[in-house]
Amino acid sequence: MPKNPKWPDRDIVSNWNDDLFHYGVHRIKPEGLKAPKAEWAKLDNWQLIREPHTKLSWDDVAIKEKTEEIERIKFRSSNEGRIRFSRYWVAHEDAAFQAFKALIPGIESPKRGRKPKTPLVPESSHD
Repeated sequence: MPKNPKWPDRDIVSNWNDDLFHYGVHRIKPEGLKAPKAEWAKLDNWQLIREPHTKLSWDDVAIKEKTEEIERIKFRSSNEGRIRFSRYWVAHEDAAFQAFKALIPGIESPKRGRKPKTPLVPESSHD
């Protein structure tokens, strides 16, 4: 904490830094409260935010992603990469293996989209 911290008032955020982190304290709406901000901004319900200064910049993230992509391409074109891809494709085309995988819950991603409508069953008439 800084020596003379300025405590936030209503919806004003209090911020400070040290050698490793940026800190911020601000009011948040209590969970489940249904009231306008003017009401909950008077309550003592605070949140502390702490973020490291060493956070990657957008450029650093882009460079990291491109470097990883280049490494994947280099591996894919290597002898070991070609062998692994060949094994993957054989397993992918193996119907028995795919049927076995379908029996294991959670191994396959659920299919997205709408579920098909169930056909309407005609009600039996009681004559």
